[in-house]
Amino acid sequence: DILGATVSVLYLMAYWWKSIELVFVSAFIQSTVASFYEPCRSSILPMLVPEDQFMKKANTLCGMAWSVMQAFGALLGGLSIALVGIKNCFVIDCFTYLSSAFILSLVHGNYLVANSEITTNSYETLADQIKGMTIDATCYLRSTFFGLLIFVKSGGALVFGAFDVINVSYSYSYSQRDPRYDGSTSLAILFGTVGVGCLLGPLVSEHFTDIKRP
Repeated sequence: DILGATVSVLYLMAYWWKSIELVFVSAFIQSTVASFYEPCRSSILPMLVPEDQFMKKANTLCGMAWSVMQAFGALLGGLSIALVGIKNCFVIDCFTYLSSAFILSLVHGNYLVANSEITTNSYETLADQIKGMTIDATCYLRSTFFGLLIFVKSGGALVFGAFDVINVSYSYSYSQRDPRYDGSTSLAILFGTVGVGCLLGPLVSEHFTDIKRP
């Protein structure tokens, strides 16, 4: 979260200096930081909720929280850009990251990352470990009924970037046809609809899933 706040400052500096190079650097750092977020969040959750019977509810709540953020956060972001401007929105974004870091710092307890039993690592090198983990993951996916669904996520990732470009182009082209609508507001509505769908998804799928049969 602190690194995310730093990225917001970098974007603000790129806006002030009108530097496209700094925009690319900021985007690279943002993507790098974002790649660490989900593994960190996923590893913290089992430590906070060690009971298996509550893990399903915890994952559902996390999915709902993300969906609400995606829906209302995107809408508020677009409205904020229209009302206070881009520069002020980057400042607000920076403070939201710092607020999140402060809230997380209030979480305390004796959380064990691994079991008390010490397990030996049979891999000699990092390359052997990556190869072994890949083989184990492949065998696990082949033995489950949802193995092919993994490709839905990977296939969707191929079009997410194109969707972002199309959404930006569509929102601002619509604002050119009708000056009453701001492009940022139209873009926020488009992203907000994605959040609404993600919000309904966990609520519907919760009744058809079982933590004992992943």
